[in-house]
Amino acid sequence: MKIVVNDANILIYLVKLELIDAFSKLDFDLHTTDFVLDELNDVQKTPIVNLNNGKKLTVIETTETIDFQGITTILEKSTGLSFEDCSVWYYSKKMSGILLTGDGKLRK
Repeated sequence: MKIVVNDANILIYLVKLELIDAFSKLDFDLHTTDFVLDELNDVQKTPIVNLNNGKKLTVIETTETIDFQGITTILEKSTGLSFEDCSVWYYSKKMSGILLTGDGKLRK
């Protein structure tokens, strides 16, 4: 199964368009980071937490120093990206996954 790491803007749009349920049924192993989850407001966060509780989306919690350092290294080398952006970039690379984002700077 392909791993997909989701950025905040994708999750926000899926919730807003009421497509989060349909998206969760795709044949992907869906992930996001705890930093992205913290960016969401309560209305946006609730369906994402429900997906996590239902084991349809994994929220990656950064607890290892080496992972935090990896994210920070990307942040220091990139302009115009937030720490949260760098966290999904880092984990998509670490997990050999696909980064799903609508952020132009992050795509480039």
